[in-house]
Amino acid sequence: MKNKIVVSIVGLLIIATCFFSVTANRNLQLKKELYNNKYPSSMDLLNDNKLNLGKSIILKEKSSCEHFAYYSSDDDLCWIYKLFLTPPYNSTCVCGGESGSGPFFPSGTWTTDDRLLVTEYQNGALWEIDLENCDLIEIGGGGVGLNGLTYDPTSGKVYGCSSSDLFEIDPYTGAQEVIGFFNIGTTMTEIACDADGVMYGWDVKFSGNSILYTINKETGEATPIGSMGMTLLYAQDGDFCRECDILYLAAFVYSPIYGSYLIECDEDIGECEILCSLNNYAGLFVIPYQCNLRPIAEFNWTPEIPEPGKEILFNASESYDPDGYIKLYEWDWDNDGVFDEKNYTCPLATHTFDEKGYYPVTLRVHDNNFTNNSVTMIVRVGNEPPSTPEIDGKKIFKVGESGDYTYNISSIDPDNDNIYYFIELGGWFGPYNSGEKVSRNIYINAEEKGNHSVFRIKARDVCGAESDWATLEITVPKSFNWFMNFLYRFPLLHRLLEGLIK
Repeated sequence: MKNKIVVSIVGLLIIATCFFSVTANRNLQLKKELYNNKYPSSMDLLNDNKLNLGKSIILKEKSSCEHFAYYSSDDDLCWIYKLFLTPPYNSTCVCGGESGSGPFFPSGTWTTDDRLLVTEYQNGALWEIDLENCDLIEIGGGGVGLNGLTYDPTSGKVYGCSSSDLFEIDPYTGAQEVIGFFNIGTTMTEIACDADGVMYGWDVKFSGNSILYTINKETGEATPIGSMGMTLLYAQDGDFCRECDILYLAAFVYSPIYGSYLIECDEDIGECEILCSLNNYAGLFVIPYQCNLRPIAEFNWTPEIPEPGKEILFNASESYDPDGYIKLYEWDWDNDGVFDEKNYTCPLATHTFDEKGYYPVTLRVHDNNFTNNSVTMIVRVGNEPPSTPEIDGKKIFKVGESGDYTYNISSIDPDNDNIYYFIELGGWFGPYNSGEKVSRNIYINAEEKGNHSVFRIKARDVCGAESDWATLEITVPKSFNWFMNFLYRFPLLHRLLEGLIK
């Protein structure tokens, strides 16, 4: 009956935990509005098309890359904005005020070691922007003016493009090494690498549609993919949300709608779509390397040290996703890389190990944007008690001897757990390392001849397993003759005799 009640309670706890996990808030609400679009020509054309420009417009609502980008501005209030890549595409100022007399940066890229690199338009020199304090740090190099800059996450290399050529850029010196000619007959204005290191580029047109290309990183040769469906002007940049495999552009568009916009492009066919207008966009546009932050995998279990054959409750409810929600929990019970149990809604699972031992258990969690993370923890099954304590010290006394005597106590725990000791009438003390000798002063009063039990002691590990009792026994010989006095002058012989008596 008692077991049935326990099982029922555990079942109710599992159901309740699953319910609250499923009904947790899954969406981050964005409430700030974009600034008004500044360009009169854009306003006129949009009004002709009966679109409202009272606020920054959203032409297409999509929820794809649940993260953000940074872009530069030429207005007087802010020169770096943070743009959320989900509707309503809110922008917030990161670096306020104008950037001063610094150079114009037409392009930038984000590296896997969290560096924001930008290229100077006039001479291609490399700079770094520290977004913590909005400092501009000149790296140097250059020589040829660059339109675009990108980082290849598969090789760690940085590439730049002029109007006609592909370059490799040293990310620490800015030195340029020409790779080859695009051979496209028009001006290449930007390049970007996806998560697999595939390089894309697109060109500038003043009439007709711009073209999206793939670029050979070894030769620089560009191969057309298809029309982008719009005419792009010079001052624009683009980057991949790599974990989501989405190519975004921040571009000045000449046609069909003039102005600066956030654009999503299909890298397979070249077709692009406008998502929203941007605040006085001036050139730089980068997406931090992790488009979608990885979820955090955490779990615990009860009981902490289960016995063999007993059911263990594993709880992953402390796992979380910093910018979304967890949609799948997976468990690997035997460390073979194959996940034996999956649950799309509930962070709880049960498992049983039949033998004593140490078992690695892996939890892998997936977020709502196809990113996963895992953690492995060692589950200990079964607990061995520590050994019966050993007591080392004086055990032979003359009649009438008394006083405090030092005794060394030690016990070994098979699981290498720390150990407490308990002396009768003295209580518990510790903990100490397994095998560590612990000194205690014990008062001895050898009033009568014979063998006497002075005290008992036992050991207990930190997990609660206790040893058998050990007893300190002393001997008060009937005649303490000259031989015993002689032994006292030679401690080693004295200890040997005590050992034999013990």
